[in-house]
Amino acid sequence: MNRTIGIIIAAIVVILAVWYIVGSNTEVPVTEEEAPAAVESDVAEATNEAEQATEEAAEETREAASDAAEATEEAASEAAQETEEAAEEAGAAMENAAEATEQAASDAAEATEEAASDAAEATEQAVSDAAEATEQAASDAVDAGESAAASSANAIESIFANASENVQAAFDGIDTEMLTPEGFDFDAMVDRISNSDLAQDTKDALERALDVARSTPEALEAALAQLRAELNL
Repeated sequence: MNRTIGIIIAAIVVILAVWYIVGSNTEVPVTEEEAPAAVESDVAEATNEAEQATEEAAEETREAASDAAEATEEAASEAAQETEEAAEEAGAAMENAAEATEQAASDAAEATEEAASDAAEATEQAVSDAAEATEQAASDAVDAGESAAASSANAIESIFANASENVQAAFDGIDTEMLTPEGFDFDAMVDRISNSDLAQDTKDALERALDVARSTPEALEAALAQLRAELNL
């Protein structure tokens, strides 16, 4: 582009110089026939150079415009391609994010379901264990009660059987209500035994047997039942 402008300026300078020479009063050593021909030749040469420079400038302008159009078109194509690629990448990222979110939700739901199932199983097992423990405790309590009842009855029976004296005399005139679980009075029973004529070891054995028996309803009932039987009541 700078070269074209330089050529145009040079052509204009030549034309002006020619016209200056023609119009100048300076004498030129040429013949009358040669002067018009020389001037005409110079003008034609300058005109040709100017036309050539103009054509070159137009050609360079066309080339520059074509190059600019091609560059613009290429830039637009690249921008469109980059935009399309960016859109595809954004779409892929959104799709990946959606899949990740869906997977996370699925994992969370599965974990929650599994935790709920584990909690339900643990609760069921705990309830079962508690029920078994309660049943076992009740069974043990029954066994213990039965064992205590048998032991209390056996103790009363043994005292009456092994005493060298008449144990029944200590209970003469006793209110039969005291020989029932509902009317039993331990302190009153101990006073009666202590004030009897029984030997001290027999008194101690009776008091100890009744004291142990009153610890459980089953043992007390068994001991009093055995005592009533020994007294024929």
